[in-house]
Amino acid sequence: MNKTYVIRKIAYHYSDDHLYVHTIGGIENTFQSEDEAKTEFLRLEREALEGCDLGDTAQLSGCDNNYLKEAMAFKRYYKQKFGEDVVKVNEYGTIFCERGTTIPKGLSDDDIIYIRKILDLKFYELSSFEGNPIFYGIWLNETNSFQEYCGAPYFFSTYSEALKKAKENLNFMTKTLKGTFEELSNNPIFLKSLVNSSDKIEYDENRKELITKYPSKDESIALNELLKEKVFEIKEIPISMVENIEHWTFEQM
Repeated sequence: MNKTYVIRKIAYHYSDDHLYVHTIGGIENTFQSEDEAKTEFLRLEREALEGCDLGDTAQLSGCDNNYLKEAMAFKRYYKQKFGEDVVKVNEYGTIFCERGTTIPKGLSDDDIIYIRKILDLKFYELSSFEGNPIFYGIWLNETNSFQEYCGAPYFFSTYSEALKKAKENLNFMTKTLKGTFEELSNNPIFLKSLVNSSDKIEYDENRKELITKYPSKDESIALNELLKEKVFEIKEIPISMVENIEHWTFEQM
């Protein structure tokens, strides 16, 4: 079966602190040739990276130290490559680039790929698919719709990426589910075990109600898997749908 190569633009959103990836993005182009896809992908990635203000990125904004490892790796790379120390460290140990800092133009493909890797700063994504591309979204059964951002559904290149996002962002918070363990789950013994081991999930025997009180992310995922009627599922999204999703680059508040 022939492969299809898809270049996807990763959308950014502007906050008071820095630009961050919110993962919706949009389809930039599709190719049947791997060489053509890679050439265009590197051209787009170079163009975006060369035009990026490093001081506006989450990795080098200085607003937090969540990207300490990435910032330190870039600091070492830049000093060794260009002999200049553009990554600063303030008195509080925060690593940052000053606003207006950009990378030199004319870097090699290997440099672009390496910077992209060590900083975890990505503007485009290149994926390959067997036959017609299929993407994945988080389907919310209560609303009969995909999880959205600004009216556009999130979509992911792989099932595992969608599941990771679900684990990061979705939880049951406070919810009451009516029924016996047998009515709620095809694995009532496992469900009862989860309830007994959690102080955030309770079961009222008199009312026959399962009650959640802000369970952890792992507990939420485990509970969802055990329920007959799931709160959310990972579903396929065909490329014909995601091609029509508008995406934003450096969207302003």
